[in-house]
Amino acid sequence: MVDINDDNSIKPLDTVNDFPHVGLMYFENSGENLLRFYLENIFKIQTQTNIRKEFLITTSSNIFQRKNLDINLSWIIPSDYPCREKYEYEPVEIAMAVILVRNPIEVIMSLILKDSFLLEEALNKADEYIKNWKIFYKYWINAPIPCFIVKYEELLEQPYYILKDLCKFILGLKNLDETKLDYSIKRVLGMSIDDKYYAFDVSTKQSLNLSDKILSNFQEKFMVVKNIMKKFKYADDENDNFKENKKINELNSNNNISITNEIINIENIENKNLSWINQFNDENYIKSVELQESIANSVLTSNYFTLRLS
Repeated sequence: MVDINDDNSIKPLDTVNDFPHVGLMYFENSGENLLRFYLENIFKIQTQTNIRKEFLITTSSNIFQRKNLDINLSWIIPSDYPCREKYEYEPVEIAMAVILVRNPIEVIMSLILKDSFLLEEALNKADEYIKNWKIFYKYWINAPIPCFIVKYEELLEQPYYILKDLCKFILGLKNLDETKLDYSIKRVLGMSIDDKYYAFDVSTKQSLNLSDKILSNFQEKFMVVKNIMKKFKYADDENDNFKENKKINELNSNNNISITNEIINIENIENKNLSWINQFNDENYIKSVELQESIANSVLTSNYFTLRLS
């Protein structure tokens, strides 16, 4: 049995030729630093963003600085492509991608509060952020390569299962039980993690009740991304149908049928939203396995489809 605390139980990846480039795609402040921390420590690698150094502003949110290394020697490529102008990126081809998503209301609110805009300016900024958020996720959930969605909230709540499924996806493996990689995931989850790796929490900053004012003024702005929010199970009105049915049932109350109907409605709504992500990940997991088999059969002659981040 492998010692879970043995640092040598996982062989570091020495070259990108072991596997195709994997993109870690994120919209700013969606928890990218935490997921990057996990992947670097699980696989014992260094990740390398394709954002050019002169455009990667040095802030506390950029925990992982741009390294002076050949990006083609890196395996996992964190990137916010296509949020920036093309000249701000160093071109690199990826064969698969991990799509990190966080509740857009939390993301946009945190971006605004971090910069402490005045209310009017904050509302204008919200429009810009929401527009970019929509463009980013519409692009990646329709990308022509295998992609896997990771929700930041679920990464916090059940990191072992999320990371295990994620590792199976990027390696094209069907089972990780009792493997060295499985032990590595457990080892990393036992590590102490600095707060700086977590996404900015809106609740930690209250500037003259700015967050309350912004929230009360721009909730309706998210209607433009309502459909995508629903896919990721973030829409606030996803239970509208349930609320409507509840009113009807209350009129007929005093019988067990109404209670049963309410429970069924809740379960149906939750399952409908969850099923899209599960189906998306399942289909792309199969594509990932097929991709790895294709690479093995072609003896790494690059006879597989890649997406250029440029």
